[in-house]
Amino acid sequence: MTSAPARHRAADGEVAEPPVTAAEQYRDIVGAEDPTGMSTDGDRVRIGGQWILTDDAYTRLQDMATRRGWKGRRARKRITAEKRRHRAAIENMRVTGGFDVETPVFTPRGYKGAGGGRMLSIGKLPEYRGTSTQVGGGMYPFCFGARSPVLGTPSGHHMVTGADFGFDPLTWFTDGPLTAPVLFMLALNGYGKSTEIRHMVLGMIAQGCTAIFPDTKPDYVMVTDRVVGQVSTLSYGRHAINPLAIGGLASVLARLGQRKERRRADEALADRVRSQCRARQVTAVVNLLELKRKEGSVADWEETVLAAALTVLYANSHAERFGRFDDNHPPLIENLYAVIDANLPELFADSGADTADQYRALTLPLRQGLRALTQGPFGQVFNAHSTEPVDLSHPAVTIDLSQIPEGDRNLLAAVLLTCWSDCFGAIEAAHVLADAGLAPRRTFILVMDELWRILRAGAGMIDRVDELTRLNRQMGVVLIMITHTLKDLASFESEADVQKALGFIERAQAKIIGPVGDNELNLLSRVVSFTETDRARIAEFASAPPPDDKRLAKERAQYAAEVAEARARGDVPPPKRIREADGTGCFMLKIGTGGKEDPGIPFRLTLSQFARDANVHNTNQAFESSDDDVEVIDAVVVDETEALL
Repeated sequence: MTSAPARHRAADGEVAEPPVTAAEQYRDIVGAEDPTGMSTDGDRVRIGGQWILTDDAYTRLQDMATRRGWKGRRARKRITAEKRRHRAAIENMRVTGGFDVETPVFTPRGYKGAGGGRMLSIGKLPEYRGTSTQVGGGMYPFCFGARSPVLGTPSGHHMVTGADFGFDPLTWFTDGPLTAPVLFMLALNGYGKSTEIRHMVLGMIAQGCTAIFPDTKPDYVMVTDRVVGQVSTLSYGRHAINPLAIGGLASVLARLGQRKERRRADEALADRVRSQCRARQVTAVVNLLELKRKEGSVADWEETVLAAALTVLYANSHAERFGRFDDNHPPLIENLYAVIDANLPELFADSGADTADQYRALTLPLRQGLRALTQGPFGQVFNAHSTEPVDLSHPAVTIDLSQIPEGDRNLLAAVLLTCWSDCFGAIEAAHVLADAGLAPRRTFILVMDELWRILRAGAGMIDRVDELTRLNRQMGVVLIMITHTLKDLASFESEADVQKALGFIERAQAKIIGPVGDNELNLLSRVVSFTETDRARIAEFASAPPPDDKRLAKERAQYAAEVAEARARGDVPPPKRIREADGTGCFMLKIGTGGKEDPGIPFRLTLSQFARDANVHNTNQAFESSDDDVEVIDAVVVDETEALL
């Protein structure tokens, strides 16, 4: 049997209050849980997880503590407990921001701490696969492209699902996903964009296409040699290219007259082709003249005089004076200059002159420009017969422009424009033969790596690339453009040229985006739509962490073993290769135009061991050296240092 607690009397005769129970002490010290951090309950307020007396209640408690007897003693104990709660509240506010417990810390397995939900084993997150119509509405912008078709050249594997992935713009165009075979690739330097393009183009060459590389670095000479293609190196004193040569169209004209059953149709076709050749020759000369003049364009009557002079040369009416020419033996620029400088009466009307003196005065700028093309450095390149005409019977043709001096923009522009005319003349010849039933239909690939340098070479290059992006299907040409940043397309003086250049990426049905920075993604977002997952994935490509010490030590040990093995055989040690960054070969394919692209397909390029051993994708050879080379260099440096000291 439990009796009620006795009532105590004070010395003054008042009835004493019952003693504080354990439940009351617990309530006073702990209090009820309140996640808001601050609440009130009568004489107490909750701060930092502690119930603390208000100012008025605390003042009354202090007054009570001054009394004698058991009331004063209990009040003093309550003040001591209150001070502890004060200190605890202040500490909680400082450390946990006012919460009852310390904030859990995030770890890979969840939040570590009370109530954090940390997991010992992590279950696989649920994945949903479907079309953008089915799941895109509820999941956007957190979805990513999970499809991984193997259409075209096998390129590697999907970076999320691990499925095989294949892509090239020709196969995706013929099988339906693309409406135009145009690819635009953009990535920072050193992350494998040229390697991806070489790998892709090799697959298209295996399908029977012919690749054309205007190569400014050079990055495509080795791969062209491996497929037994044609490499033409153009520079001062190397090879010459005749802008008046009609290239492959000459052989077409010769073949069109050999079929008796279709003589009339072939003659009509030959006349049409011959007229196109004359127009192409005039355009080639006009382009060179405008580059030399720098300011001002060639007048319309000057083009008429050039066309009339070509007619005089091919008519051979003055063969004893200027020489004899035909489709297989084209004239040179010096022959064209000689005709215009000869004061022929048949050219007076074309220039609008009535007398020889007027003709001489009118044609002076034209004759000066032609003379400049026949003399000096330009004359070495353009006033001679072509030493290596473009031959598209090869599986690949590389026009090596790397020997042109870096600052000589005039020569680079002139060579590009002339080679452009020569290449498309050969492409047109192939199509004419196919139309006449003399050859099968062919497809060509034009790869414009370092697009920024090609576009800045001359004002006429932007118009030609713009024309190609619009008419490449009619020309039977797969167009691949590669550059580092979208700013390369917006760095022209003319606003019209800027808008034309930005239209290249807008009209590209396929876009491959490699590692780029956040600023570049913001610029791209104006013309390409990205989901949040796309942006995070691309940013991850470019922000790979540096390798750890264990990995570096393993690579050094592996290279040392290769060097020791080579020396044991008596061979030259292999060169020490530059290690690849972790984001190398990581790309995202976006399909669509006008900001209506599907979620991107992230993939990683995988090269075969044969491709690695062939070394055609290694563009860091200038930085590679073997240990023997380093030892020799170190010895020379030591000797020179000792001599100086």
